Amino acid sequence: MLREAGFVDVAEYQFPTPHTWTVDEFLGFLWSTSYTARIRQDPALAEGFETDLRAQLLACEPSGQLRESIAHYYILGRNPDPARSFS
Repeated sequence: MLREAGFVDVAEYQFPTPHTWTVDEFLGFLWSTSYTARIRQDPALAEGFETDLRAQLLACEPSGQLRESIAHYYILGRNPDPARSFS
């Protein structure tokens, strides 16, 4: 899109960032997403889901420290025409 708008020297830069979730942090994040909307509507279902997921996560990682690499990136370009620069 930047090239189509006339920008030059367009490049994408990626930088992975290690991140560690606790089980509680991960569950809090999961509950904040739309993926769990239907489950949240039924308190009994939500409680069972959380209990089961917590047990499965701890079975996979008994320390409760869930590690991942979050991929961040940005796209940068340069406007070749100083007259079109934003001020």
